[in-house]
Amino acid sequence: MPEAPPSCPAWLSTTDAFAAEVWADVVPLLVAQKTIATIDTYAVAMLCQSYSVWRRSSELAEIADAGTIEWQRLRAAANASMTQVLRLSQRFGLTPSDRVGLATGGPDGKKDTGKARFFQRSG
Repeated sequence: MPEAPPSCPAWLSTTDAFAAEVWADVVPLLVAQKTIATIDTYAVAMLCQSYSVWRRSSELAEIADAGTIEWQRLRAAANASMTQVLRLSQRFGLTPSDRVGLATGGPDGKKDTGKARFFQRSG
């Protein structure tokens, strides 16, 4: 795992405020659970952009006339983006069920199997 979290790409932070906001929220969480490396920059950026599309499409659909073609297109875009956000979130262990099987290294770099708490010597 990297010593420092990956930096938000300039093209993301300067062009999409929603996506940059998600980056700032999600990357520290991924660093804390040791599930991100610099090589993941583009996958996390896609997660952030997909969230941004979902949020913008949802907000625009709220003010569009329900049932119109515009509303239907916005809802379709929001639904497709929501699906993509969930898929990418699962890959990084951002959903409760996906964290259960997440392989993260312990302090010594070995996988924590949870057995240690049962086989520790007491006192």
